[in-house]
Amino acid sequence: MELLRRWVVARLRRRIRELFRHLYLRQVEHLQPWQQQRATMPLVLYCSHNGWSDVALAIVLSYGPLQLPSLFLVTPHQLERFSILRYCRAVALQWNSTEEFELQLPALLQRIRPGSVLWVFATGEYLSAGATEALLGCAQLVQRLKHPVAMAPVAWHYRLLQEEPACYIWFGTPERFKPPDGALGPLVQHCSRRLQELYQRQQLELYTAPPSGAYQRYRL
Repeated sequence: MELLRRWVVARLRRRIRELFRHLYLRQVEHLQPWQQQRATMPLVLYCSHNGWSDVALAIVLSYGPLQLPSLFLVTPHQLERFSILRYCRAVALQWNSTEEFELQLPALLQRIRPGSVLWVFATGEYLSAGATEALLGCAQLVQRLKHPVAMAPVAWHYRLLQEEPACYIWFGTPERFKPPDGALGPLVQHCSRRLQELYQRQQLELYTAPPSGAYQRYRL
């Protein structure tokens, strides 16, 4: 299984390199407790979403430079279309169907440990950022975990038409949340606002000036 996983990661890396080879990461230090296996709670990374390469890149990063014990939450359609992702700990959740979500959630909860990192990509009516089905699913997941969890927004931006195509990823500051007792709306709105603010700030910076030294450069 390990050899198969390595083959899948290498294949994903080659596919991504066809799009870009340079990667810029910002505020990676927020991930250190999970990288160093000293985290006391799971981390949910709720990310802006552009396409299939987001999940592929998250897998390559987790098994490569970031070294994170990650799970990748995708829709059943995505997992059916890219079945090889299941060998890299991709888990299917049907965000927009309450019945399917309830059936799939128990298996996911059993796989989550205090040091786990869950990557969730905003899908729904607003693909880049917003209060989508995926963010509502995140809130339901936090509610069902029954113990505190850290949550952080992650903004992604691709520049594929410049001389050196690249991807820019900005990790927001993790916040600690206790499982909400009542309505999930306030948590969903809070996370949506944080993601939109980080995404808009990233867009403003990248379109008005060259990338700042706050970004660490990697080569795929």
